[in-house]
Amino acid sequence: MNFKQIFEGKNKYPILIAEIGINHNGSIKLAKEMILKAKFAGADVVKFQTHIVDKEMLRDKPNKEKASHLKNKSLYDIMDECSFNKKSHQILIDFAKKNSVLFLSTPFSVEAVDLLYDLKVDAYKIGSGETNNYDFINYVLSKKKPTFISTGTSSINDINKFKRKFYKFRKNIILMHCTSNYPTKYIDANAGYIPIMRKKFNSIVGFSDHSKGNYASFTAVALGAKIIERHFTISRKLPGIDQSSSSEPHEFLELRNGINSIYESLGSEKKVNDEAKLVIKGFSQSIVSIKDINKGDKLIPKKNIWYKRPGTGIPSNKIKQIAGKKAKKNIKINKLLNYKDF
Repeated sequence: MNFKQIFEGKNKYPILIAEIGINHNGSIKLAKEMILKAKFAGADVVKFQTHIVDKEMLRDKPNKEKASHLKNKSLYDIMDECSFNKKSHQILIDFAKKNSVLFLSTPFSVEAVDLLYDLKVDAYKIGSGETNNYDFINYVLSKKKPTFISTGTSSINDINKFKRKFYKFRKNIILMHCTSNYPTKYIDANAGYIPIMRKKFNSIVGFSDHSKGNYASFTAVALGAKIIERHFTISRKLPGIDQSSSSEPHEFLELRNGINSIYESLGSEKKVNDEAKLVIKGFSQSIVSIKDINKGDKLIPKKNIWYKRPGTGIPSNKIKQIAGKKAKKNIKINKLLNYKDF
């Protein structure tokens, strides 16, 4: 499976993206461990974030209220410590490929887009904060690579504007429905907007889930989401601003198994398969003798014939057609009738 096939809808089951993001805290060793744990927990894609900090943000001051668990670091400092250079990106790209999982990253600047392009990364993910930055989106789409675009900070009006501007690129775009709350309450997940978005944009739609638990993702799959993205960590006890809203490996595996099972349940046919045919034979009823019948006797419902299980003989709904016919031979009580018997 590759990104081109995903964007063409050729994947058998919904694609599961493990958003490692910056949960690796700038450690290549930890990032590799997360890739492996995500793969074994069922991830098809591992996603990181590509930060070239001076190109994407101004220096800020520590926020004691929001980042006290990070020793009062500023957002700039956090991103700077968690950023990987070009060489580190290549190491992770090669490691993901070696372990048969797709590599994806979110660039936060034009320079980051170029870094990923130079590394021949096959797809991009645009975060919620950039959805209304049309200049940036144009630049990413100019690379002509499959692009996931999050809509966590977009209103319906924003999505309508986005459609008017980028509809012609829809074959190269998968919109990701999400709510940018960390974590997201179930009442705010609004997964019911997924089929509306699918119809509006006439394309595959995904779901970036920030809720605690897997129920919103399960709902999204039932409503047509073909891609599920969840933040991933090997332990929520690790330091980091995204750890608390991330899934641990056992939870991620439950998500993988759940979305596969739900997807398998979405068939729209109504047919009797081979297993059901065996049930029919065991639980339906056939015409049987309910007393000894002598040769020449008429077959009379409730008097000498009726229907009982199993359903391996003449079907019970044929009893009126058989009524009144004469037995060609003696028939013992409690025998399945055969058309040769009368």
